[in-house]
Amino acid sequence: METTTYTVIKTINDIDSAHTGIITEQCKKVLSSLNKGESFEARKFVKERMPKFSKSANARNIANMGYRYLRDGKKIGMLKKQHREGKSISFEDFIKLDSVEYWISQLSSTKFKNVKCNTILHGTQATHGYHLWAFNEWLQGKTFRCRAIKQLENNTFSMNDEDVSFGTVQDMLELYKMPNSNQADFIKIIKSYLLDPCNSKHKAGYITSKHAPLHHTLEKTIIH
Repeated sequence: METTTYTVIKTINDIDSAHTGIITEQCKKVLSSLNKGESFEARKFVKERMPKFSKSANARNIANMGYRYLRDGKKIGMLKKQHREGKSISFEDFIKLDSVEYWISQLSSTKFKNVKCNTILHGTQATHGYHLWAFNEWLQGKTFRCRAIKQLENNTFSMNDEDVSFGTVQDMLELYKMPNSNQADFIKIIKSYLLDPCNSKHKAGYITSKHAPLHHTLEKTIIH
């Protein structure tokens, strides 16, 4: 299913008065709450953020207002609208990938016994699992420069830096496990993810929590 997203390419203060003059003060107030580099789904913005700026109890009116403000933000050059497909793989299917399933099995679940939960995973398994899934979705549609080894003839191989893409994080781990793979290539990929504008709204502590499962995955991949 296609999802509409917006990325903040300028703050409201970056827009000249000739353009901000065509939007309402309420719209300016809403757009002022957005940070440069931030990306979000239009649906979530309307559902989670807009109620904070409206006294109306009518959900439809709030939604219509929210979508209108997003269109206005795009019109004045503050927002960039994008359409993207939904998740490339569900979380349920993601955690069944061989390398991911093994990695999750090495993590702790919950210390509480006989507790019924509606979630698939619990404790550290859930936290790290969802962080790794988010990284998996970020990988989609991107290419990276990595050292690749190909067999030419019997006992003859070539080793070159090539542009590669990954269907899932498991594909990346398989390349990482190859003999003579360049560890620096994969560290660079992870750093690119952590420095991506999609993570700019998060505080340092949260970014550290996102880095932990990625580092741990590479570490366990070598051991495995």
